[in-house]
Amino acid sequence: MSIASQLEALSTNLTAAKNAVTTKGGTVGDTGLAGLASEIATIPSGGSEDWGEVTFKTSAMESPQTVTIGNEDEYNLLTVYNAAHTIGGESFYNSDILSVKLGTSASYAPRNFLRASTNLTTIIGVENIKVVLDDFLYGCSSFNSELDFKNLHSVGTYFMRDCSAFNSTLKLGKITYIAGNFMDGCTSFSKTLTVPSTVNYVDVFFMNNCNNVTSLVVNAPSSNTNLKTSNNTLATTDNTAPIYSTGVTLTGTEASRWKNRFDDRSSSPYRKLILGV
Repeated sequence: MSIASQLEALSTNLTAAKNAVTTKGGTVGDTGLAGLASEIATIPSGGSEDWGEVTFKTSAMESPQTVTIGNEDEYNLLTVYNAAHTIGGESFYNSDILSVKLGTSASYAPRNFLRASTNLTTIIGVENIKVVLDDFLYGCSSFNSELDFKNLHSVGTYFMRDCSAFNSTLKLGKITYIAGNFMDGCTSFSKTLTVPSTVNYVDVFFMNNCNNVTSLVVNAPSSNTNLKTSNNTLATTDNTAPIYSTGVTLTGTEASRWKNRFDDRSSSPYRKLILGV
């Protein structure tokens, strides 16, 4: 991917994120990516803050404990994946987290949100999220619960990277932008994902090594320019995996576009796409 393409993707993703902020009553300015988190915080909460709860269990505990996320600063501590953090008066690592309940104030997922939460199995409340930044659930190897993003507008790079146990329903809501390496390494996933008609951009490495995927509904994007070609999109390094041995059947209004954009490959990374009826 060229530097120009990367800059174009960044600009598109940033615009979508800032549009989502203003749609919900927040205020944005000419602050670039650096100001996005503070601009998201300007979205009116409509009452008292509710950031949600975290259930965790350390090696020294006999049973799990649930704490309330007290404020936005504590919520953002869930991005710290290589050190302990204190939330609700308790200290624990991301790897100790078992489940998360997101509150109504959790309208965005900051970069590295819940990264390396290797024992996390469940998240509820994602319908509150409008914007997901890079590395969402990266390396959450035990995670496997339904995600219904009713109000999502954009996702950053490495969305759910290496969520190798995930095989639950994923609904992308009103999403307009899909950044690179979307679901890369979700090796167990075998559900039929729908790319909704609201999407205007899909970047490279889309569903790379999603080895058990055999069907995909694609209703967008509507132009070749915004559907980035890549040897690793809907491809695998394992030629025995169903994504290649069976192939991926494409349906939806833009199925022919996807089929024409991505050639089949008989060497690694392997790819076989089938135009459905």
